[in-house]
Amino acid sequence: MSAPRIGQLLLARGACSREDLYAAWEQKVLFGDRLGTNLLAEARVSEKDLALALGQQHRVRAGFEDTIRVKPEVARQLPGKFAAEARVVPHHIGSAGVFLLMTDPGDEATINQVAARFSRPVVPVVVAEARMWQLLSETYGISPGLRPIPLGRDAIVAKRMQPADTLSMPAVTGPELTSEEDFAALYMRKDGGSMTPQSFDEVETATDGPAATAEAMLLTSVAPPAATDVPSSPGHAFVVPDTFVGQAPDDALAGRWVPAGHAPVVPFGLDTPLSVEQARALLAQVHNREEIAEVVLRAALSNFRRAALFTVHPGMLVGWKGRGEGFSDALIQHYRAVLDQDSVFRTVVKSRAHFIGPLARVRAHAGWVKHTHRKIPQTVALFPVLVRGHVVNLLYGDNGHGETVDTDVGDLLILAQAIARSYETLLGG
Repeated sequence: MSAPRIGQLLLARGACSREDLYAAWEQKVLFGDRLGTNLLAEARVSEKDLALALGQQHRVRAGFEDTIRVKPEVARQLPGKFAAEARVVPHHIGSAGVFLLMTDPGDEATINQVAARFSRPVVPVVVAEARMWQLLSETYGISPGLRPIPLGRDAIVAKRMQPADTLSMPAVTGPELTSEEDFAALYMRKDGGSMTPQSFDEVETATDGPAATAEAMLLTSVAPPAATDVPSSPGHAFVVPDTFVGQAPDDALAGRWVPAGHAPVVPFGLDTPLSVEQARALLAQVHNREEIAEVVLRAALSNFRRAALFTVHPGMLVGWKGRGEGFSDALIQHYRAVLDQDSVFRTVVKSRAHFIGPLARVRAHAGWVKHTHRKIPQTVALFPVLVRGHVVNLLYGDNGHGETVDTDVGDLLILAQAIARSYETLLGG
């Protein structure tokens, strides 16, 4: 039997509405990341509700919010590079083994590697993707996710700042676990057998009191809801697509999923330039945002030696992909800049118009030059990509150190419009 879908579980729990899921799905089309991450980014679900739904989906314990308190001496036993690549952080060691925080508790290969390193069994504990980003940053100084996602108290503040009509989220009710006996009676082992009460370090965390402990490492025995358990939402004209109610395949979560029977419109990661005409034709065939990026960057290489794409979030610019001389996805993805500082990035986002010219001597530009190997072009080009009136991406291009860019960019302005149409098509517009 396949795992229940996260959107269905959240609806059945009353943790969010269909409108919330649809809005998060649109954000996923535009910005990537998992459905739950976009729900958190939009403050449309609480981290606790999302984590509990993930725990139910995978039938493992779930960690969330302040109940997660990683023991540094345990986490240090796992190399940071491995932790970042596998998206895991060891939490603590109990009598059952190593309690391992994970975004993918079904990753048996990683579980086996961690078990071998600690010479102990692994107890998988699922956490939200955004929480894992924060944990990797705090524990190992690694920031795989640079997108700003409010968590904990910050999320509460973000939600209060939203318009009132976005806050109609039903509260989730459930048993409060107050003792080890309650935990043993209400919850079952992953294999379906009853859990024999043991010393409380079986589910210990660094929190005070059994109630917080039992909630932090929840192992649900609730059967996945059938389709009929998902509440209907009368009065809504749109159809709920599987792409946002469901859990996409693993390669979809990496942003490279295409429908069965379809091949990507272009190979990933190549620096072979495309003409604007070729790019416009390919943009009419794309299946997801990753393919949009590949086409756009290869088209940009017909005009520039270096090209990069950024995603634009409220108050922040986040690097996405790069191609050309000295640029790579890894380099660009580790760049971000706040948009409240004077810069050409801020100018283009605010004006929604393209820019061609030199980089002024301001702090934000110095950070960009330093990040990109101290290459200082004489002039650069920036183009906004607008979807439904909002700038969602910036396309950057230059010709390297000391070089200028061509001011005849009419084809690229046309390309930017084609990018927007591709997004609209993916959104069903």
